[in-house]
Amino acid sequence: PSGRPSYTTFVLYKENMDTIEAVNRIATFLGMRPSCLGYAGTKDKRAKTCQRVSCHRLPAKKLLSLNRRQGLWVGNITFENAAIKLGDLQGNRFTIVLRDIDGTKADHEEAMQSLSKNGFLNYYGTQRFGTTSVATHQIGRALLKGCYEEAVDLVLQPRDGGALAECREEWARSKDAAQALAKLPHRGCIEGLLLRALTKGGATNYLGALLALPRNVRLLYLHGYQSYVWNRLVSRRVQRFGLTVLPGDLLMTPGGSEEEPRIAGPEDVESASVQMLVLPLPGHSVRYPQNEIADWYKEILAEDGLTLNSFSEQKHRDLSMSGCYRHLVAVPRDVQWQEVSYTDPQAALVLSDLDKLQGLPEPPSCESDENARRALKLEFNLSSSCYATMAVRELLHRECTSWTPIATS
Repeated sequence: PSGRPSYTTFVLYKENMDTIEAVNRIATFLGMRPSCLGYAGTKDKRAKTCQRVSCHRLPAKKLLSLNRRQGLWVGNITFENAAIKLGDLQGNRFTIVLRDIDGTKADHEEAMQSLSKNGFLNYYGTQRFGTTSVATHQIGRALLKGCYEEAVDLVLQPRDGGALAECREEWARSKDAAQALAKLPHRGCIEGLLLRALTKGGATNYLGALLALPRNVRLLYLHGYQSYVWNRLVSRRVQRFGLTVLPGDLLMTPGGSEEEPRIAGPEDVESASVQMLVLPLPGHSVRYPQNEIADWYKEILAEDGLTLNSFSEQKHRDLSMSGCYRHLVAVPRDVQWQEVSYTDPQAALVLSDLDKLQGLPEPPSCESDENARRALKLEFNLSSSCYATMAVRELLHRECTSWTPIATS
């Protein structure tokens, strides 16, 4: 109607798929390119998540027909003047259940208070790098090196099982994009977009095929490599210097308005909190620490055949990366926790947003059952690009890289 804002926005609820897969499914169903749908960040596959998505002049009735699709639901439709873009996200609210816990309530209280006050090392979690045998940072590294054929091969590399196995194996065997595409069960996925671009744009136009992917997908690969370098820097720094501020470090106030960090002086070594310390993700528009850590960036990049200039000297501007700053320590906000009891290891211990909309009852308490097990229910907010798995890692003092899927939570 006349006068209505141009962008349809809606809440997307999804299960058992990441945001990119969900957006690709929606785009295929609606007959549009995935790039027509805007979202602020990528949510994990191994979670039940809600996030806002936008699309230009999308009829609400057409959108609601998506609710017949398995694994995703849409609702809360509004109309806005601007699209949602990657990076618009301010943060996330997490609800996590740790099952079969031991220790006393006093132990849990002490651990949660420490997490709330001191935070955790702000590593990028495994979700940033993907959960398959080919990590996103490997593809990002190939892009930055200009090895576009290698990047395509990594995206299409054969992996164990899955619906795409025949397609991947065909590509590895024949390098025939049309034949590989013919063996793809659904073509709205990343692999389908890549193979279709190779079919239409030339069998060896690898750069053109990669540029045909949605920008958010390319950024996922490039950000993956930046994140890999950042994680390595953090491990090396903490091992060498611990959680201390050094002269020449970069400092920014958490939640502050500064756009650029200041250089730490000798007086900051005693007075500045480690929560102010930032390390740059490598790029062409960031400054580096004025101490030996700056050399560590060059050393890590050199191991991969790259330099600091690799983030600006690219054949296409979409492959150039400006970089940004990330705090060494992240501190969760609005932290809540409680112990719950359960007997069925497959039972839901928290309700998803969809469960609540459908009016499902709260999980019953099993506290009086002598065979009941204990679980810890956590709720907290994190800034964008901070990983709840890393908060849990700090809490448990162990890695959180393997998962056993259950019915919920």
